[in-house]
Order: sequence, then C-alpha cells, then structure tokens
Amino acid sequence: MERSFEIRLAAVLCGLLSQGLRLDSTCCKTIAQVLDTDDVSQLEVCLARRSDAEAESMRALAFFPDVRLALAVEQWLVREHGDLSATALNMDVLAFALDGAGVRLTLPGMGEIRLSFRQDDARQFLKRLHLDKHVPQGVAALLRKYSDTLDEQTILGVRILCKRIQVDWSPAKKKFLLALLRGSCRADPRDELRTHLLPLLEWCLGFLSHVGEDVPTALSCRRDSLRKHLDQVEEVKIIREKYNFETRRMLGMVEPSIDPTALRKEMIMVDMAAKATDINPFFASATEWDLGNAPSMQQAINVLDENSGSNYTHNIGCIVKPQP
Repeated sequence: MERSFEIRLAAVLCGLLSQGLRLDSTCCKTIAQVLDTDDVSQLEVCLARRSDAEAESMRALAFFPDVRLALAVEQWLVREHGDLSATALNMDVLAFALDGAGVRLTLPGMGEIRLSFRQDDARQFLKRLHLDKHVPQGVAALLRKYSDTLDEQTILGVRILCKRIQVDWSPAKKKFLLALLRGSCRADPRDELRTHLLPLLEWCLGFLSHVGEDVPTALSCRRDSLRKHLDQVEEVKIIREKYNFETRRMLGMVEPSIDPTALRKEMIMVDMAAKATDINPFFASATEWDLGNAPSMQQAINVLDENSGSNYTHNIGCIVKPQP
C-alpha cells in the first residue's frame, strides 16, 4: 500500500479528533475523582502533565474512540480501500503523522478540554481503533450481498464489532457467525433479529470468545444455566415472603446475589441467536434428560415441556425408544 494512504488516513483522523471525542459519564467521574477536581480548566492542566503517573493513566483513559469517530473511520476505510488486510497499514507512519494532533474532549455536564496527541497516545488510540484487524472471511462478502437490506450504519457496526472482539475463528465459529448474520438479514425488517442485530451480534461474539467448537451445545448449556439461576431467584423470592430476615439468618439460608434483569436479557439473546441460526437450544439438554428411556411419547413430551418452557416437541418421535 502506498505511504500516501497512511497520510490521508492521518488527515481524516486529525479532522475527526479536532471535531471532538465525547467521554461517557463514568469515565468523566473517574478522571475527576482521581485528579481530585471537577474544574475543566484544572483538568486540562493536569492531563497535560508529563511527569505525573496519575495524569498519564487518566490521559490513557480519556483517549478512547467514541462511536461517531469509529463509524466515520470505518466508513472511510471501506470506501477508500474495501476490505483492508490486517497487515496493510503501517502503524509507525500513522502514529508519527498523528504526533501533535489536537484533540477536543467533551465531558458531559462539565464542558470541553483541549489536549494534543503524543506518539504514544497515537499508538494506543490506533490500537483501540483495531485498524490492524479485519473481519472474518465470508462476513464482508455476506455484508455486500445484503447491502440493499441493511443500512450503512448497521453494516459498519457489524464490521467494527467483528474487528473488536478477540475470537479464534475456527470453522465452526465462522459457520455460526455467518448463519447468525444470514438469518438476521433475511428476517422481516420489523423482526427483533433486525431491530436488535448489533446488540445480538455483540453478545454472540463475546459468547464465541469463551466457548469451544460445539457452539449449539454451548448455547444450550448457557440457556440451562440461565434458567437455573432464574429458578433460584424465584425460590429466594418465595423464601423472603415466607420468612423474615432474622429467621432466614438463623436457619442459615444463603441468598445469592443475582440480577434477574440481566439474566432475562441474556436469555432473550440466547433465544434470538437460536432463532437466527436455526439451532434448537433445548436439544442438547433433552439428550441429557435421556428421553430415549421415556416409556411413552406423552411422557417424553411432558419432560421437554417441563424443562424447556416452550413447545419444542414436534420432532422427538425419532428418539423415543419403542417399548417391547
């Protein structure tokens, strides 16, 4: 790739940085607490110090690409170079070109501060943009195929998420990802698979980063785990209604600290992923219940309904053992 490409990209980044990066409220609170001031002029002075370790760490916290900048950079890369290979950009040239670039930081509810990039700031910022990463093979082609179905912001969001998450892209995981995207793209525009595609993809990529090769079984096991935790929440609720705090403490009843809202949200993601990929999330669990030993079709149906909470019983005739 010509060196002029890095220079042009650096110019784009300089323009975006001068327009401003928006910090989230949590980041602002952390910086203000560590530097012991919420005055923007004082924060600007503190963050510019070179010999202050706390200021350096807060400076690193502040220089994160926001959504607007990440989308703009990805849009420019796709337009100018298509599917950029992981080794195409020279990060040293880019970091050198960004040395001294002005950055406007917007702190919600506090105001704005202006800082300048150093080369180490630039290197860290470029790493956080994941410019050295590429989307998995097949995803870019699929996105081009459905470019008339998905809007540009969604396509760019998919690309950014695929670059950001650290996943060992084995054939099984690539197959699952492509099935997920294909199923979501083919869904009705009003379907949750389309309206919640990016949150679903983000959850699935995080899920793929810590599971093995058998993704359907892992998905099923995760659903079982979530269901058990939700059952625990209901049990705790019943116990609290039946016994007061002193009685529960005397009886040694353990009350797990579980957020049911987060569990239910994740359960929705599991079911959406199963829907998009045509995976039955209850099948692996059904085999653990040994439906083959059920004495009758009706008993096997009852076991499935009790454990899945849904009507996934129409295909089990083949696994029920005939009685002698």
